Amino acid sequence: MGTQCYEFQYGEYGNTTGITINLGGYDLLRHNNINKGTAFTTEQRKFLGLSGFLPPQEKTLEEQVAASLAIVDEKSTDFERYIYIKSLYDTNVVLAHALVARSI
Repeated sequence: MGTQCYEFQYGEYGNTTGITINLGGYDLLRHNNINKGTAFTTEQRKFLGLSGFLPPQEKTLEEQVAASLAIVDEKSTDFERYIYIKSLYDTNVVLAHALVARSI
């Protein structure tokens, strides 16, 4: 059997405590469950071989959530908002969950 691409570590109560990633570069970015987009730090980008695959500017998850909320607010219908948030789930689950959690 092949090596898993990534594996989450869980605490006593099922909370995520860490992740082991067996990928690098573009292959890592293709997995929406572990893709943090521009929230990868410079050190993480170097270690994971992401240099050149992401915009050079780092943005924290909070900054990404704020920008995404602004985009959601610009949408005129619930359907447009749904499509935008669904597209986030398809590319960056971390951001999508943070956006939904912040909006509740």
